Parts: sequence; C-alpha cells; structure tokens
Amino acid sequence: MKDKLLKEIRSRGYWRILFEPLELQNIDSPIKCKQLVKESSVHLRGWPFPHCSDYSKEGEFDVCVGDSFAEGWTSVDKYRELWRLFQSGQFINNQGLREDWSEGVVIKNMWRTGDVELKPMEKLGLVSTVFLITEIYQFLSRLCQKGLYNGGVKVSISLNNTNNRELFIEQMDRVPFSSPKKTLGDPITFEKIYFPDEILSKPNELALITIVHFFQRFDWENPNVEVIKKDQERLIKGL
Repeated sequence: MKDKLLKEIRSRGYWRILFEPLELQNIDSPIKCKQLVKESSVHLRGWPFPHCSDYSKEGEFDVCVGDSFAEGWTSVDKYRELWRLFQSGQFINNQGLREDWSEGVVIKNMWRTGDVELKPMEKLGLVSTVFLITEIYQFLSRLCQKGLYNGGVKVSISLNNTNNRELFIEQMDRVPFSSPKKTLGDPITFEKIYFPDEILSKPNELALITIVHFFQRFDWENPNVEVIKKDQERLIKGL
C-alpha cells in the first residue's frame, strides 16, 4: 500500500474495514479483482464506496494492480481512502473520517445554541456513520452476488483514534442530543461471521446492528432504530 497515504489516514480518525473469506476464493487475476470492485462499488450519494474510478488523476486518485491484488487510493478534499482486494478474496479498506478532513466547515442546527465548527479528532457525524456502514454492507452484498464468499466471510470494522470523540447530529432540522455523547474507546471494534444467504437477503438489517453497536460505544444507550432505518431508506432511495 502507499505508505505515505496510509500514514496520513492513520494520523486522524479513520475506519478500517476488513473482509476475510472463510474459504480461499482464488479470483482469476488482479485485473478481475479490479473489475469486481468497480462493478460492486456503491453509488448512493455524491461519493462511492469504495472509490474506484475509470480514470486516474495525478496526486488525487488512481486504481492499479499488483502481483496478486488490485488497489485503489484517493486523496482529495475531505476524502482519504486506500483499499485492496486480493485474489484470495480478502478486502481491506482504510478510510479517513471525513469529519476530520473538513476543517473549518461549520455545521448549523436550528435547535442548537451556537454552531459546530469541525476540527480534527473531535466529532463523529451520526448520519455520515449510518450512511457509510450501510454502504459497507451493500458493497459486501454485491460482492456476494458476484460469487465471492460462498463459504462465509468474517467482517471486521474498527473506528480508530476515537478517544474523547463526540457523536453529533449534522442535520439542520434534527433535534440535537440533550447531553454529550462521547467515547473513551480507542479503537471501537465490531467483528462477525456471515454467510451469503443473510448478506444477500438483509444487508440493511445487518448494517443496522453494526450501527447500533458503534453508537452505544458513544454512551447512547438506546439509539433510535426507527430513525436510523429512515436514514438508511433515504440513502438507498437517493433522497
């Protein structure tokens, strides 16, 4: 992987997403790995997950192949991402928290006294977290549709550099939390083994369980599941 970019990603908050097949996949070639990611990439909002462009732009993003893998990287605006899909079926993605790369952006809320100015290492957006984790499981589902992970897959998701980070609601018209929702966890991790039937039949439900897991680590005892489902629906429908 590109060491410099990986170091940059890990210098602030970041997600690490790992898919480990329970049975060796033996994808035909590195080019096939690239095609699988491109065809399975999730385009539900302004930026896909994972980012896999048809073309490259020097210093900003590219996709290439190695001896046994395809690799994509992005370093532009608030986006920092580095992923690999190996012929073995292992997929790994390191993705910077967009909140940490949006310095100076002011988030307004009609209910809040004072605006929130984003600074590195301080905040985690509720809606952005719902969207990303939902995209992760949609991507996994599409890989399964392509024939990967027939024997099952271990999914590991971690949120890193989170100590004393605060969960906040980044929508203008939504009521903010009545008290701070912070975590001392660093990292916060989630791991589970899945099989194709459940991944293909209920990816959003699996994502919901994962979302609640992370939110509870921010001292949110009972996340509003119905509101989270509506956020997921809004993402899927492109609203």
